Amino acid sequence: MKKHKVNLQICGAEEVGEKKREGVLKAVKRVTKAAALGDAYLSVALVSPREMQLLNHKWRGKDAVTDVLSFAVQDGDVFPGAENVLGDVVICVEKAKAQAKELGHSLKEEIAVLTAHGILHLLGLDHERGEDDARMQAECEMSILDCAGFKPEIALTMRSI
Repeated sequence: MKKHKVNLQICGAEEVGEKKREGVLKAVKRVTKAAALGDAYLSVALVSPREMQLLNHKWRGKDAVTDVLSFAVQDGDVFPGAENVLGDVVICVEKAKAQAKELGHSLKEEIAVLTAHGILHLLGLDHERGEDDARMQAECEMSILDCAGFKPEIALTMRSI
């Protein structure tokens, strides 16, 4: 039986700080494994508020810092040889820290939530399309978080429905 593996590239881990880096990286890996993506390539970038604001402005026309953005490769024609490339999840570490503090959980947990949320966007789910889609994304986030060993009730989409 062929073993499926997600090829994960994490960059910007220095944004987290040395003391929390290992826990955050393990959380990202647990979430990608729990998402059961099969043979896929995914990158997760941990960025500063300034970098996130620039990306959000360029790609969404919103001149503000956001917590997570997803850039799917599969939006449109697929480059030959890139069939298994999902895309990029970009997480603003400072925004994640603030949200974790506000909600009373760890940065590791918030990064896990944002990773799960971003992956689901890469797979085509979008809570902004309406209530039914929001419920579907919330259920999927909760399932991934639960399988990764996190509390499902901390799911991001659950916060808005």
